Amino acid sequence: MNKAKMFHANRARMGAENIIDETNRAIEETTKHTRNGQREVNTRLNQRINKVEHWTSEIDEKLTDLNNEIDALLDYKARVENAIAATIEPIAINVKCTELREQRTDSDVVYDKVEKDLTKEIETTQACQELLVSTKEKIDEQIRKNRSARYYLEKDHKDKVSAQNLDNSAAALHNNTTTLSHRPHTVRVIARGTSHPEQWQNFSEVNIAKAEKERDNSKNLRSVTDGVLRQTTEDMMNANKLTTFQFKERITETKHAKNKLEEHLTKVMGQIGDLEKSMRELEIAIQDKDAPLMVAESRMGIRQQRPRIELCRDPALHRLNQEVNEIENNIERLRALHYQSERQLKDLLRQQLTLQEEIKVKENTLFIDEVNCLADRESIKLKFF
Repeated sequence: MNKAKMFHANRARMGAENIIDETNRAIEETTKHTRNGQREVNTRLNQRINKVEHWTSEIDEKLTDLNNEIDALLDYKARVENAIAATIEPIAINVKCTELREQRTDSDVVYDKVEKDLTKEIETTQACQELLVSTKEKIDEQIRKNRSARYYLEKDHKDKVSAQNLDNSAAALHNNTTTLSHRPHTVRVIARGTSHPEQWQNFSEVNIAKAEKERDNSKNLRSVTDGVLRQTTEDMMNANKLTTFQFKERITETKHAKNKLEEHLTKVMGQIGDLEKSMRELEIAIQDKDAPLMVAESRMGIRQQRPRIELCRDPALHRLNQEVNEIENNIERLRALHYQSERQLKDLLRQQLTLQEEIKVKENTLFIDEVNCLADRESIKLKFF
């Protein structure tokens, strides 16, 4: 009986020793396994944090570049808007000049080089304006695309900063943290809809690639815009210079023509004065012939009263007849000259009127071209934007 009890006691003791040994091994193994598992989790968390930090830094860099590009493009937009605004006044002034030149009269109403180049300048400025407006629209669209790319980068950046903070908080936890508690309902499996590491990385790569693409497009657009601004300004400047040159040439030609007309007018008016003086002298000369003619005719009348045989065709009679004929011929000659002088005077007066009218035409043209148009065009200030 005692042996049986001792046998059972010994067996129980040996079983206990086995359990104790097993327990010690289990405690040691689970402690080591838990420590290793926690160490591996910490390593994986730190690796993940480093990856997030890397992509956050990449996104930060791209955001900085994109923001700088957006600011630069906004500056270009302002330059283009200023260039567009600078085309309004030249077009208005040149259209006004075209309308003013329609007020030219008579012989000056011609399609000259001024009008040709003035029309061409208007067309050139309008074409430049349209190109600038089109460029501005492209800039607006590119700014929209840049802001869209920035939006996705900022959203990705915000999510990564949030994830990094959460992972930092998780990595900071340790076995002695006082705020620990059991969370039996925490999701321990991958939920449907969550991303894979490849998807996660690809998402940021796509956003960054899009930002880089729009930034490159933006830089190219700025380069194109520089060319547009330079070319449109040069085109408008060249057109303006050519029209101004033609205006000055036309004004010089008109002044020269006006001076020539005035010279001729002075000569014509002098000739009119001389001719009128000559006509007055002719009239006096004709009047002066009236008395000698009456004397001769009176003498002939008196001598015709001689009686009978005394009514002789003597040399005195012949000379009296000759004298009367001579005086009458002289009067006819003087009257013919006076008639020719009258006709010539009428022609000179017509020429005077024609010259005066033509001078007024030239004065009107000079007033339009020099006083109005050229003066207004001086306010056109073209510059590079």
